[in-house]
Amino acid sequence: MRDISQTLYFPNIVNVPLFKGCSTEFINQIVIKLHEEFFLPGEVIMEPGNVVDQIYFVCHGVLEEVGLGEDGSEETVSLLQPNSSFGQVSILCNIPQPYTVRVCELCRLLQLDKQSFTIILDIYFYDGRRILNNLLEGKGPHIKQLESDITFHIGKQEAELSLKVNSASYHGDLHQLKCLIRAGADPNKTDYDGRSPLTCRYMGTEWHCGQSI
Repeated sequence: MRDISQTLYFPNIVNVPLFKGCSTEFINQIVIKLHEEFFLPGEVIMEPGNVVDQIYFVCHGVLEEVGLGEDGSEETVSLLQPNSSFGQVSILCNIPQPYTVRVCELCRLLQLDKQSFTIILDIYFYDGRRILNNLLEGKGPHIKQLESDITFHIGKQEAELSLKVNSASYHGDLHQLKCLIRAGADPNKTDYDGRSPLTCRYMGTEWHCGQSI
């Protein structure tokens, strides 16, 4: 089943702008968690203000993102065509869905649930940062409005990663440290308190020595 998913869905996902520059290993992990769905014209898949639990990738068909104009009437913000994705801003920035997403033509979509996506991002840190940077480079008024939120989450993600690296270094967990560095962690980056992995390793060694005296 895994090989079938990779054969069927890999070409669709590798061309999604959200994943530009991401590793093949990361893309493969995404692909094996996908579920295929079909939607009819006129169906509303997402509504503004709602919590989003899925990201969708368009394989076939057309959808539209719809917002409200200054006069309160509906206006099309963007059209979503093959290789487009939606739901990612809400999930990655932990904010409500900004626009209505409605089907214009019969659509075949690939769906990835939030929990699976979050687990994969926890493993592939470098790819997670790349995705957030891709969001910043994206076109559309909603991306410009959310620039500060995306930048905040990039900084938050890097700070959390530094803490994980320093924790692994402090406890002498070389296996975890190697996994973090392989996933894109910078061993020279300091955490919010100005501590580097080398400093934490020294502190950990000093503490263990003190305990043994």
